[in-house]
Amino acid sequence: DEIACALKEQFGFEVESIKALGGYEDFNYYTREASSQRELLLKIRTICTPAIKCDIVGFITESPTSDVMRKAMVHLRSHGVPAPKPIKNRNGKYYGCYKFDDPVGKRFLELYTFVPGKTVVDTSWTPKSMEEMAANVGQLCAKVTLALQTFMCELDIPKGIFNPQNFLFFQKYEKFVEDKVTAGIIKECFRMFDENFPIAKKNLRKGFIHCDLSTANIILGEDEKLWVIDFELICRSYIVFELSICVAYIMVTAVQYHGDPILMAQIAIRSYEQLLPLNTTERSFLSIAISARLATSYLSANYQATIQPQNVEYLFAQAGKCPKLLHVLHKRRINQKRKLVAFYMQTYLDLENK
Repeated sequence: DEIACALKEQFGFEVESIKALGGYEDFNYYTREASSQRELLLKIRTICTPAIKCDIVGFITESPTSDVMRKAMVHLRSHGVPAPKPIKNRNGKYYGCYKFDDPVGKRFLELYTFVPGKTVVDTSWTPKSMEEMAANVGQLCAKVTLALQTFMCELDIPKGIFNPQNFLFFQKYEKFVEDKVTAGIIKECFRMFDENFPIAKKNLRKGFIHCDLSTANIILGEDEKLWVIDFELICRSYIVFELSICVAYIMVTAVQYHGDPILMAQIAIRSYEQLLPLNTTERSFLSIAISARLATSYLSANYQATIQPQNVEYLFAQAGKCPKLLHVLHKRRINQKRKLVAFYMQTYLDLENK
């Protein structure tokens, strides 16, 4: 009833139905407008965050990231990338503030068009259909990256903890990983990132990135199109991180549906490069970035589980697959090193014999 009242007050329409949806920190609701039968997504956000400021007359204003997020969605739509459409309220703004009858009280309300369909991670895949999915998602990642290259907006949050370049921030969560072998592999991920990123970043291209282009944030719509949702982490960073995040979660989805994660990663990367070729540095750094994202996801889930024990199942739905993938990638790196050493040894022996 409170949500229906909030929508009536802020957006001026009666609600026919409301359904709670999953969410991480925000409250998300599917709602259908009574008169037009429009399907909409309502996001209810807490206003108690450091990013939110007060304007000169003391009224609470929204996070600057939220404004950039909506502008990015509009920009992507104008460049042919399917994304939800933000809806203005009765005051002509894309957000409103409503006081709910609970201890938190005031929260922000944002409304978007609802995308009917299933997320890629929640869609059932066969080995063959999974290959097509990996190719399509890889291509979508390239389209998003290319579109955001022309996106102009003021946003400077380089110290945001979810900005991929700040991967080392998560090192302090190692203590929550109980399995010693997995913890050791994660330490190795930190070491490789710490050694390689400062050198590689000189040749890594920059731009706005979605920053969470996972299979949970891509919807296979009823129209058979792939839609991009959840832009909350949008930031300026290095574009190779966008691909690394996308590929990491394609691999997670492959494990979930008993596919070959390495093959799916290769297909996605090839598809991406058909539209947006990587430079030499990006290509060599990509595997390090993928491992970093998998480690970040797993460490974050372990930490969040200590403060949100009621959400353990949700937190580990994807993150729980990360240790297996980290082990696979670690073994692959070892085998590649052995092959490289063997190659150089054989080359040396051949030269000696000559």
